[in-house]
Amino acid sequence: MHVFGIDASLGSGAACWMDEDRLLFEHTVRLPRGHPAALPGIVATVQAGAGLPLSALGLIAVGIGPGSFTGLRSAIALARGLAAGLGCPVVGVTQGEAALAVVGPEIAGRQLWMALDGRGDSVLLERDGTAARVPLTALPAPAGPVAVAGEAAIAVAARLAAAGHDVKLLDVRAPSIAGLARAGLRRVRSGAPARPVEPLYAEPPAALPPRGGLREPPAALQAEARSA
Repeated sequence: MHVFGIDASLGSGAACWMDEDRLLFEHTVRLPRGHPAALPGIVATVQAGAGLPLSALGLIAVGIGPGSFTGLRSAIALARGLAAGLGCPVVGVTQGEAALAVVGPEIAGRQLWMALDGRGDSVLLERDGTAARVPLTALPAPAGPVAVAGEAAIAVAARLAAAGHDVKLLDVRAPSIAGLARAGLRRVRSGAPARPVEPLYAEPPAALPPRGGLREPPAALQAEARSA
């Protein structure tokens, strides 16, 4: 199965094309702003690099967070529009799931925590598919051994270790886009329930999407998907 991965949750826009577990092409661009305008170009670059028509895709996997409000909404809208035009399924993948697809064997018996930078002395913490903003001084106590990944992993792991918890620090600041695509494919292959293709916010967004839901991607890209 050919799988397309899209993510814009952590300050960059990234996409990849996978043939089962084999990476055909990936492209990542630093993207602090301008997500809606930049993401279609990233998709086009990856399609050209893979050398295949969009109609060859059997699955689209999109990062649903936690992360940037604008990045999440833009990538999810684009993934939904492509899936609708192609008539293929789209699945949501969290940062933790994407990391687990890369480091799975390293954390046997441990719960995975994704720790992302928050404002001030707080972190965005994903555990078991849920996310919350928590102060570094008031981290929840793990139920057992834990592995910590993400850009704020060092600070979180140090706090947990100082409190006497069994913690392993992982060298994964941000999951790869290939890991995200693999995680989406594994979820489908395993028969696990699909996650809603909706942003996983650590706190309510300051601005809500327009009435009627997330905006669709540009009409030209939708037309390309339908005619591919």
